[in-house]
Amino acid sequence: LLACADPDEVVHRSLDLLLQRTKASVVGFLWVTDEGTLKPKLVIPEDQARKVQLSESLTEKVCRQRHAVWIANNTADDNAKSLKHFADALCAPLIKDGDTLGAIHVYKEHEEFDQSEFDFTVRLANILVLALVRARQQAMLTSDFRRLADKSASFDELIGDSPPMQKLKSMIARVARATGC
Repeated sequence: LLACADPDEVVHRSLDLLLQRTKASVVGFLWVTDEGTLKPKLVIPEDQARKVQLSESLTEKVCRQRHAVWIANNTADDNAKSLKHFADALCAPLIKDGDTLGAIHVYKEHEEFDQSEFDFTVRLANILVLALVRARQQAMLTSDFRRLADKSASFDELIGDSPPMQKLKSMIARVARATGC
């Protein structure tokens, strides 16, 4: 996940892994909007996206408490209403530098989660937020680089093929590919 440069790929890989590892029926991802609210961005399997609505009350609870919630361990009525057709649900916040940037939901239709599946979900959420922030920063830097490169002269326009000039072109190419890490 940390090697992925595309934010969408980071999310897809994470949710696919979560679906397989927890044997969940549905997994969902919410991300913060420019207005500061969490909005659903992806539900897997995709055929469930129109059928399943991620629980707003569960998302609010996780954001308020700032830690993962396991419904099997909490029978609050407000969560039971929106999740009544699922046997169990998990929700973990995506927190970076004290800010809640998103959340992941994991639902099972016929059985409850076990402790290892809950722990895996929490750990994946922690890795996902780091990978996603890094991938988004990388995408922004790549976009900025391309924009600046388009505005300025290309290093291909450098004149000369002498050894010092070839060395300079090689250094420019390496710096352009650097990830900054």
